[in-house]
Amino acid sequence: MIRHAEAEGNRYRRIHGHYDTNVTENGLRQIEALAQRFQTIPIDAVYSSDLTRTCRTAQALAGPKHLPIQKDPRFREIDLGTWEDVPFGELAETDPVQMNNFNRNPRVWRAEGAERFEQFTARFLEGLRCVAEQNREKTIAIFTHGGVLAQSLSVLFPDSKPGHSDNTAVTKLTYDGEFHLEYASDNSHLSEEISTLARQHWWRENAKQADRNLWFSPYEGEIDWYLRLADEEIPVAPMAVIAFAMLGKKPVGIVQLDPQRDQKQGAGFIDYLGLDPQYRGQRLGMQLIGCAVSYYRSLGRTRLRVVPGERYASSAGFFEKDGFSSAGDGVYEKIILVPDGK
Repeated sequence: MIRHAEAEGNRYRRIHGHYDTNVTENGLRQIEALAQRFQTIPIDAVYSSDLTRTCRTAQALAGPKHLPIQKDPRFREIDLGTWEDVPFGELAETDPVQMNNFNRNPRVWRAEGAERFEQFTARFLEGLRCVAEQNREKTIAIFTHGGVLAQSLSVLFPDSKPGHSDNTAVTKLTYDGEFHLEYASDNSHLSEEISTLARQHWWRENAKQADRNLWFSPYEGEIDWYLRLADEEIPVAPMAVIAFAMLGKKPVGIVQLDPQRDQKQGAGFIDYLGLDPQYRGQRLGMQLIGCAVSYYRSLGRTRLRVVPGERYASSAGFFEKDGFSSAGDGVYEKIILVPDGK
């Protein structure tokens, strides 16, 4: 069983269950490493959750081994109800009790419209037993998600401690009518440079450093602080959508979007991104892009555009790390359409 490669929720620090998202640029590197790991390991069948991030990861095995990807929604992540696509930082601010339950005691976790612990573990384990029975004496790969995998393992093996699963980490079971755990959450194919968990702290015991998760609040006119981000006046488009990036109760950045520009081309335009200087270089900038992606995807836009350096936005290199590429005339662009698991 293999967790999907790094996806937008992991990078942008937004909570994604059934919400469908793309794999990141770093996730593509993880997929290459996974393909290398399984290069000489025989696989008879490939199953996957029907969400894009798992299906894209499953191509690491299905492509080289010329196997079809058999999609099964029973292997989906937890349905998070009203929590879907909400920034982790917002949930920590507005619903800290349930956020703590989600991280530490999912059996009692509750969110409006979400699956309960018993529901998502039951449908995952039903799918697992079904495909195991159908493939006796065969070696199969199942591509799934970190949350539902961890909690289903806790039901199967209540005395084990499988640990946190990195993106593309591998868990191996054998089946003889009962399941037996050989190993869990092995990410030995990933270098530290491309490991998702290596860049995060939330999972470490006694971590001396905490991850910083932002949330976004409507702009309410604190213009003096806003202008100090660039040390001079930032032009505001007539129909601009502006949000503060908040760290707890403190504004630390700005996202300014222009939904009118490039609307006819089906694109959304980032007018300006900025962080307070003391919060730069802390991997927070990607969360600002995540805010833009979420907003424009909700409007049905298929691409995201920016002119690096225009209106004091970040450099081209910053956007290239998130998959933007030059579209000519100084414009950089990335596709934000989610291709339905293909």
